[in-house]
Amino acid sequence: MGTVSVLALLVSRADKQCLKNIFSHTNWKLQFASSMPEAQTILRDDTLGVIISDCQLPDGKYWTDVLHTAEKLSVPPLLIVADRSPDTLAEVVNIGGYDVLVKPFDFAEVVRVVGAAWLARKRKAEAEYVPVGSFVAH
Repeated sequence: MGTVSVLALLVSRADKQCLKNIFSHTNWKLQFASSMPEAQTILRDDTLGVIISDCQLPDGKYWTDVLHTAEKLSVPPLLIVADRSPDTLAEVVNIGGYDVLVKPFDFAEVVRVVGAAWLARKRKAEAEYVPVGSFVAH
């Protein structure tokens, strides 16, 4: 789990370009999907650590659908919802998302939120990993 790997499900070309510009200043890996079927193909990669999703996708799906799909994975990536209003934060966190990124994207905020999500997911994966033979019966 070395490189930060992010899937972005964004509708707007401007949002995609902005995120691409931000990621070009990092060594992070960014992939885009435009629909849930396309995202599901990418989600098969268990090194994916973070998902950034619009509230509503063009195929009639919502961020909650993305969350439920991700939760089925052995080590689910953390979900960050992209929205024009920070008012969705309480709902996102209460339902199981990680955080909200307010549009238009701010460089420092994207780096801070994505980096924190990646580290949280990494810590969770390491905590759940139990090496074979690490338990000794008494």
